[in-house]
Amino acid sequence: MEERRRHPRIPSDNKVAVKVISSPEAPDLENRTFFCTTADISRSGLRFCSDVPVPVDTSLELRVSFAQPLRAFVHVGQAVWVREERTATPPRYGVGVTFTNTATTTHIEWKALLAEMQGTAEQQ
Repeated sequence: MEERRRHPRIPSDNKVAVKVISSPEAPDLENRTFFCTTADISRSGLRFCSDVPVPVDTSLELRVSFAQPLRAFVHVGQAVWVREERTATPPRYGVGVTFTNTATTTHIEWKALLAEMQGTAEQQ
């Protein structure tokens, strides 16, 4: 399988509030908010795990909360892939999201935090 990722992924287990902005394939999800955790993060997106099957092309607002350091970031993104975790009961889904609209200052702070996390990870 060809690697298409532009930025390295950092394993991450942080809380994320996911608000569905629009979902052409599942309009009943629109304006719904659910809570889950990230599996990994990068400069241009993230992957979260959820019990809600989010269709590809769904537009999402993501509020990612970090405990250390205590920070929260809001991104708008689009689901680019969804995979069911077949061994999970009840069903769980991994959702890959690419960021499509993030405030410039938020993006700068996000990149700085990820660089710090990578530096910390490399030292351990």
